[in-house]
Amino acid sequence: MKKLFLLLALAPLLAFGQSESKEKKIMVITDPHVFAKSLFDGQSTSFQSMMQKQRKMLDMSEEIWKQLMDTALLYKPDLLLIPGDLTKDDEYASHAIIKEDLERLKEAGIPALFIPGNHDLGGKPYQYMGEEKERVNSLEEQGYTWLSFYEPFFRDPAIEMSGNSFVAEPFEGVTILGLDGSNGTASTGSIDMTELEALLNNYIDPARAKGNMVIAMTHWQLMDHFDQQGTLEKACQFENAAAIRDLLMHHGVRLVLTGHFHVNSITTYRDTTGLTNDSIVEISTGSPITFPCPYRWLTISGDCSQVGVKTDYIRSTQTHVSDFEQYNENWMREHTANLIPDMTYRAFNKALANLDAGLSSLGDNMSKLEQTLGFSLKDEILSIIPDSAGQLDLVNRHLGQHIIDLYILHSKANESEDSNAQVIADAIYTGMEDMMTEMVGSNLKLMMILPGLKLLATEIVKEPVQSIVEDVTHWRSTSYKNRTDDLRISLKINEPIVGNGVDEVSAAEDRSSKKLRDGIMLIEKGEQTYTLQGQKVQ
Repeated sequence: MKKLFLLLALAPLLAFGQSESKEKKIMVITDPHVFAKSLFDGQSTSFQSMMQKQRKMLDMSEEIWKQLMDTALLYKPDLLLIPGDLTKDDEYASHAIIKEDLERLKEAGIPALFIPGNHDLGGKPYQYMGEEKERVNSLEEQGYTWLSFYEPFFRDPAIEMSGNSFVAEPFEGVTILGLDGSNGTASTGSIDMTELEALLNNYIDPARAKGNMVIAMTHWQLMDHFDQQGTLEKACQFENAAAIRDLLMHHGVRLVLTGHFHVNSITTYRDTTGLTNDSIVEISTGSPITFPCPYRWLTISGDCSQVGVKTDYIRSTQTHVSDFEQYNENWMREHTANLIPDMTYRAFNKALANLDAGLSSLGDNMSKLEQTLGFSLKDEILSIIPDSAGQLDLVNRHLGQHIIDLYILHSKANESEDSNAQVIADAIYTGMEDMMTEMVGSNLKLMMILPGLKLLATEIVKEPVQSIVEDVTHWRSTSYKNRTDDLRISLKINEPIVGNGVDEVSAAEDRSSKKLRDGIMLIEKGEQTYTLQGQKVQ
């Protein structure tokens, strides 16, 4: 009788435990950039020179990777996902470390699925074992393709391959779509839309039809995480990012995992044309060897209708037991300066393009203005723009520290929660005005229009900077704007949108009215065909 009473008392707890056990946990690590310790001497001049030119803590990459593998073995997720850039530059020695550790996980019952990034294939890797750097073998030079080397992880008959892309059902109710956008270079990712359409038609549509949650995984981003990101940082996205996004969204893919940009950010895109109610969420995860050294946990509910997202961080390492968090922030502050030259080059070129377009749009009015002024406004402005070295000097003196502060703020994510966010933005705008004042100097012709030049200079950076500090993305040509929590969120999948909550994602409509033409998703409504932006197509 006592045993029966005990069982009855424990029944709710037992039932709760059974329900909880149905949840699935996925660990997400992206851009680990493993660089085998055997390939460098940390004291060599060539290694130190290489390290000064980038923001990744490559000297600690193998150590941090091993720590992440130990974390996986400790918490035993149901799946590990890696959206690319497993290695520094396709070194065979680095690939060998990764393969060995993933095999350890597989033996412990933790499967891994992953795709190559721009640093994983077709590289020309080096070792730094002295004062000179020397070429070492890449994966291909060692006689392997991506698939032949990592074949043990893609052997499961439930996985369908298309090149290095794949479709897998690692456990019941969840389908993973891995999309390889690598093309042997460090430039923008690309993918064949016809091949993508075939994968979606043949495997994703049937998976959705039986109620599966579909999680897509790419290396490059598909969506802007702040205004003008795709314009300013073209290499962070696919060449045809919007078309891929729309195609996935309208085949019922509600969630996509990305990396590459080394920043934690989550953004939501919603079709606002009124033709559909589809939406999609992109979770971009930072690199564990770039401040603040993150990785993610996804928790999928037992009925596969919800996903919980939690962000975790490398808090300490064997090398830096108690000071790692401060160490990696200091490292980032020091090395973010290396990003400024390229940003300067792009910013000045964008300013000149805007100047050209703005003056051209004035037409006859421009001619009349210049007749009144007595000089060519364009020529006079061009005369005050210094050479590349001068541009960099200007930016470093007036904006350098503020750019670093903004990048650190963006890397931390949820920027609007930081009380200094707008202070940083305002410092950038003031710096732009001061820089313009210095450039005009004693040029009497331009001093009369200096206020207008200051306004123009500030407006060039204001849209993306305000978007970052307010943590809001405005989708152009729509009335939709979005702020999604970048670090922790609960998403409803496979359910209609309720109200205007950005954390709720719709189910796909009947796709019989949607079709692909020349890589562009079109919608047929009645006898008329529209683009996803609502424009009529002949």
